[in-house]
Amino acid sequence: MGFLRNVAGSAIALSLAAVVAFYTDLQLYAAVCVGVQWLSALYAVPKQDERYFDLTGSVTYAVVSLLAYAANERASWRESLLTALVWLWCVRLGSFLFLRISECGEDKRFKDIRVNPLRFLGVWSIQGLWVLLTVLPVLLTLKHGVRDPQVSPLDVAGVSLWVVGYVMEVAADYQKTQFRRDPSKKGQFIQSGLWYYSRHPNYCGEIMMWIGVFCVSVHTLPTAALKCWAALSPVFVTFLLLFVSGVPLLEKQAEERWGSTKAYQEYKAQTSVLVPMPKTKAKSA
Repeated sequence: MGFLRNVAGSAIALSLAAVVAFYTDLQLYAAVCVGVQWLSALYAVPKQDERYFDLTGSVTYAVVSLLAYAANERASWRESLLTALVWLWCVRLGSFLFLRISECGEDKRFKDIRVNPLRFLGVWSIQGLWVLLTVLPVLLTLKHGVRDPQVSPLDVAGVSLWVVGYVMEVAADYQKTQFRRDPSKKGQFIQSGLWYYSRHPNYCGEIMMWIGVFCVSVHTLPTAALKCWAALSPVFVTFLLLFVSGVPLLEKQAEERWGSTKAYQEYKAQTSVLVPMPKTKAKSA
């Protein structure tokens, strides 16, 4: 049973990636998404080193989107824009996460995983699936999209949403980084800037960006089935951040560190989990 649990991550990720690739005709790009992870895992697994995990994910986004763009001989402004949005996002986020782990030295998420080679490989395989599902609207547009040079209201809405989300994520990451570097704030939790209005504004920005990408891409997809496949991207990102690897993990860590303090309980009770909102009034005892 232990062996089966250890290989479950890779088995499930590869199976799901194969299903997506088969029904969307994206076999090459699915292979690239997983292949880049495994190349990095060749170094990371024996060394029990997770420092390049997030950077590898970002590189994969850049590589697979560029390959799909290069294979498109009739790319219009929309295909070029979508590829550029992916690059702007992954280069910024990848470099930010790599610099952060370079300062910290380790990612605590991997503390118990990296010592088990099969489980650690499974995490890399899962990231390959993660990349494929997230960038799916862009790959589908580049592979199957119908060329349409006209700018639609959905294009405007999508780009606007992406820009707002990008600015929000960059600002939130910058504010938290500066807060952590301030010696006087050591041991405290951030509740200034965007973090005054949301407990996870960076995740809100992330979700907004991929909804925006979907809005721009869906206009060109010729069938309802392809549109549904593209919709997996924002649904997957939202589900992952809200219920799996994002908010739940950070909320648990925050509760363990500051849950016994009145200040944190008040912050938690008054502050929106995701979307920046005005503070709610504290309930009287």
